[in-house]
Amino acid sequence: MVNLEELPAEVLHLIVNHLSTVQAITSLSQTSKKLHAIVCGDESVTYKPFVERSFPSIPTPSTWREVAKFLTSRSRAWDRRALLVRECCPPENLQLQWRPNNGRRPQMGYVPALDSYDDLTGNSIANRRETVAWGAAGKIFVRTTDRESRRWRSLNFEDDDVATNDILQLRLLRPHQKATDAETIVFRRAFGEVATLETADNEAGFHQHARFTGTHAAQLIAVNDEISPVLAISSAVRLQLYKVQTPEADIAPLETIELDTTRPLSDRRARSLQFLNSGTVALSTTSHDRDLSLEDHHIPIKVYDINGTRLSDVATPLWSSAPCGWKSLGSRQYVHILLPLDHGHRNSNGNLFLSGWNTGLARLHDTRAPESCVAQWEDTVDTGQIISLAAIGHERFLAGSDQNACLKTFDLRKPGDHRYSYLDARRPIVPHPTSPAREKQQQRLALTPPQSLDSHQRRYSHLPRDVNYFISVRTWRFQSLRTSLPPATTHNNTVPYSGSIYSLSIPSPTSPTIYAGIENHVLQLDFTSTDDIKRGRSGVDHVSIGSQATHEAKHGGGWGNGVESFHNTVFDVASYERPRPGYEATDAVLLNKQVVWHELDAQPQQNREAEDAGWDRRWRLGKSVRKDGERKQNDMGPTWGRGGGHRRGNSRAAGGGAAGRRGSASASGGGTPALAVRTHQQQ
Repeated sequence: MVNLEELPAEVLHLIVNHLSTVQAITSLSQTSKKLHAIVCGDESVTYKPFVERSFPSIPTPSTWREVAKFLTSRSRAWDRRALLVRECCPPENLQLQWRPNNGRRPQMGYVPALDSYDDLTGNSIANRRETVAWGAAGKIFVRTTDRESRRWRSLNFEDDDVATNDILQLRLLRPHQKATDAETIVFRRAFGEVATLETADNEAGFHQHARFTGTHAAQLIAVNDEISPVLAISSAVRLQLYKVQTPEADIAPLETIELDTTRPLSDRRARSLQFLNSGTVALSTTSHDRDLSLEDHHIPIKVYDINGTRLSDVATPLWSSAPCGWKSLGSRQYVHILLPLDHGHRNSNGNLFLSGWNTGLARLHDTRAPESCVAQWEDTVDTGQIISLAAIGHERFLAGSDQNACLKTFDLRKPGDHRYSYLDARRPIVPHPTSPAREKQQQRLALTPPQSLDSHQRRYSHLPRDVNYFISVRTWRFQSLRTSLPPATTHNNTVPYSGSIYSLSIPSPTSPTIYAGIENHVLQLDFTSTDDIKRGRSGVDHVSIGSQATHEAKHGGGWGNGVESFHNTVFDVASYERPRPGYEATDAVLLNKQVVWHELDAQPQQNREAEDAGWDRRWRLGKSVRKDGERKQNDMGPTWGRGGGHRRGNSRAAGGGAAGRRGSASASGGGTPALAVRTHQQQ
């Protein structure tokens, strides 16, 4: 019999390439010194094939072994719904100071216009530097975090408390688009101004860089990912292109392109604009003109080739999309948000993008296909409009609803096409004694069936179920624009937030962090397992089991230099698994809730029950809200119902027009959800 050590290195590399888990590769490398040298000596022939096979759509740095461990840990956290929610809270000296106008309090909050990215500053993925920026009414905050420190910057405009001066869109230039380490920000304000700012090297603020001319009718902006970035500014009938990196203080458009429309309409509105690649843009529009034909209303997405036009030419769409089956519908449908899927993807051409609709549907479009959409996803429980999107490669995407603080998760992959499962790395164990009824409940609850099943049964015995999260953090009942969220345990004068998830941003496809913009606040959502945090290998900053920082503990600890108001409160949220398509009548809808963070270790039995059911141990699994085919109230969490909720729709959507906070972000039309915990609507 041939010993493993006697095999040639090439054969060992072939063996490694067939191992399905990082644990198996690591175990093989620990067999002997020779095998360790072969496996770990060249990560590009051992760990790289595993990463590209298990996560083919996620662009990664070349530290392959570290990336493999990082991505598998994040995948496990996603599968076990291990979500950690905190507020992204600026220091007190930088928070927005509200200046009342004639003694009146603001009646509506602001919508954070979000963007973020991260980049490596060394040879390790742990040395990432992450930057997040958002518009807070008429003010801009920027936070830069690395392994050693966290730095905040802010910019105050004159009269930044006035709604017409709100920051409605904001974009950070990426490292490959800048000549220095300073941050360059492109932003649009509610009254039509589009400009850029740069951070000062040794100061806490910004300095004005340039303004773009001819933008009084601007409704949307977008910046492409090229080394020499191009800015697109759009109304519903016109597209203007600008060079971003230029020494000029006033930048004139390179081209002005008249878009192909049925006829010019003063009330036609552009809702979302995105670059699909360097020379192609996707634009969604809608109109309130009731005289238009039904077909005009139902062509809300058009894709234009901006490289094929000349000055003042009329651009003809390369591709357009109507809703699938629109001819059978009598109501107007439109798109709130577009999201390219191919940015940074290997061998991508910018053909794929997602859209979020006012009907609550999410659709996948392929400009190479003649069909209007190649796939679509529908939530039959919460029918809120989709107003924000964020994607992780071609694996998953998240959608923010316009109601109930609902964040929806969807799987882009086909059933059975999950290249990696953390279950393959788990050792077979003998399950604890349990009654047949409990075993049946666990199989119904779990993302994957219990450990008593073999590997094939665990992975493919049924389709996975997607999850809706209620990001219902408590907010002050009467809050100003500068107020931080109360601690999670504070209930006096607070109400659970049940408005919209207005904006979403993911720093990179490998990041475990998602930033979510709600009314007046930005939340940091980290997908990291509780046991990884306990072992100190979570990859998220400064959070520990059994401690709950409060607003009083603002100085001295954690990141920063003592000036920062470090807000480390961990909020508890609720969730439920949505029924699978075709199983709506049989899949139980169970409302689950996270335990208060600092009480986690006090309930070991419930921790084990959650883990046995395939969830992170912080979850407390609820009871079904269905009984004998009927629906009943469950007291474990927020209510959901069309039109209900605290201050729903009060804030202005980030892609909206010039009214700033004075508009409404979402329509109130539409039916009721298929499942309602409470049948009445809150007034």
